[in-house]
Amino acid sequence: IREIAYSGLTKLSRAELHAAFAAWLRERGVEELVEIRAFHLDRATSLRTELEGVVPSELTQETAEALETAGLRALAREANRSGRTLLLRAVEVEPTLERRYAAAKAAWRLDDIPAAALEMERVRTEAQAAGNRHLEGRALIALGEVTAFRDSDTPASKKLIEEGLALLEPDDSFGRFDAFRQLNTLARWVGDFPGSRRYAEHALEAAREAGRKDLMAWATNGLASSYLWEMDLDRAEELALEGDRLAEESRGIVPRGDSLNIRADIAELRGDIDEAIELFEASIALFAEAGAILDQGRTLNHLAELVMNQGDDDRAEGLTR
Repeated sequence: IREIAYSGLTKLSRAELHAAFAAWLRERGVEELVEIRAFHLDRATSLRTELEGVVPSELTQETAEALETAGLRALAREANRSGRTLLLRAVEVEPTLERRYAAAKAAWRLDDIPAAALEMERVRTEAQAAGNRHLEGRALIALGEVTAFRDSDTPASKKLIEEGLALLEPDDSFGRFDAFRQLNTLARWVGDFPGSRRYAEHALEAAREAGRKDLMAWATNGLASSYLWEMDLDRAEELALEGDRLAEESRGIVPRGDSLNIRADIAELRGDIDEAIELFEASIALFAEAGAILDQGRTLNHLAELVMNQGDDDRAEGLTR
């Protein structure tokens, strides 16, 4: 019935009704409805484009802002695929440097290294030309992580991240968190465990300044990993459980997967293989849900080695494939 009624309307009537319903939603002032409002504004914009080739500037601006807000909300709850789609559409409707960065960050969250590399490089170039040190610094930090995973070039990655960190304002807690989190990983890769712990503590401090429990969960897990690599299993487990608590409270999907992953490593080192397998499987499911494909692939490989050592070659092959 809905489809028949809708098809009986002219495109202009549809556009007007979509816009009117979006206005009604805005008057309600309910933040949770922003994605529905963005959908209706986007439909109105698309229909007006089909009819007239151009869209009134007020509608264009309102649509792009709603799409951007909806995309950022999706990223905040780790609906990364949805966030990426919404933010790309916001850029298409009305491109700005800030929206390009947000869309590139969504690609970064999805571990889409080629897209993140291309789009963050453009953001860095445009930010530098505009004198926007804030976004130039954040783009450099993202490019540092891209360099680490794409090129396995730890020194070049660290250099880019430190250059980006130097451009940030002292109160940019989110940018500093991203920088210290990646520096924590790089330090672990080269066996600098004191440095890794120091960077994790800096990341946790930045997360607390931001007042974000999801970021605190990320940083706490980074600190747990530093202790794990030093074979301080009790302290690592204590921190991983704290990371899991923070992730649960903030509904953080990837941090919860990280916590489970660390606890699985600990169980394996203690010889409790059944518990390790169960924890690895739970972490893989969470990484898959969030689209964190690098973490998902890494954990699948680790689980494959574990079950192969237990004599289950068929399952190990399936996991590896």
